[in-house]
Amino acid sequence: MHYGLIRNVAGVSSSTLRIIRKLENRISPRKIESVYVAIGGRSFCSMPREAEQHLGAPVEISREMIEQLKQQVLATFSITDKEILKVVPREFIVDRVRAEHPIGTLGSHIRMMANVITCRKEIKRNLEISINDKLGLKINDFIVRQIAEADFVLTPDEKRLGCMLVDFGA
Repeated sequence: MHYGLIRNVAGVSSSTLRIIRKLENRISPRKIESVYVAIGGRSFCSMPREAEQHLGAPVEISREMIEQLKQQVLATFSITDKEILKVVPREFIVDRVRAEHPIGTLGSHIRMMANVITCRKEIKRNLEISINDKLGLKINDFIVRQIAEADFVLTPDEKRLGCMLVDFGA
C-alpha cells in the first residue's frame, strides 16, 4: 500500500486471505462470501454540488426523490480520471426552510447541497482485483473510510454543531 493505492495486489490478497481465514475460524462453520470495503487515500477529493426539484403542488418528500437529486448531481459531473464513490448530502432546503430530515416533509420545492467524493480510479480497481478476482469475494459496497471514522467517533449533536474530526494519518 502506498497512499491508499495497492501496489502489490498479490501481497495484499494473501494478507487479506489470512485475515479472512482467522475470522472464519471464529465463526465456523460459516464462511465469509462478501465484504464491505473501507476505501481511503491521498487522492480523495470532495467537490460541492447542488441539485433541486420543483414539484408543483406540495407533496411528501420520499427517499426516491432524494435519490433522484443524487442522480441529478451525478449527471452534471464529468471527470474522466476519477472514480465517483459517493454523493453525501450536506443540507436540504424544502420550500426555503432547512430540513434536517426531509423524507416525509411536505413541500413543492426541494434543494440539496451535497459533496461528491472521488478518488483515483486505480485505488478502487486494485481493491476489486485483490478482493473479487484474487479471493473470489463479492464486494457489497465501498465505504469512504473518512466518513466511517467520523460516524464512529462523532455524536449526531457534534456533527450538527459542526465539530471537525482531524485524522493525522495511519
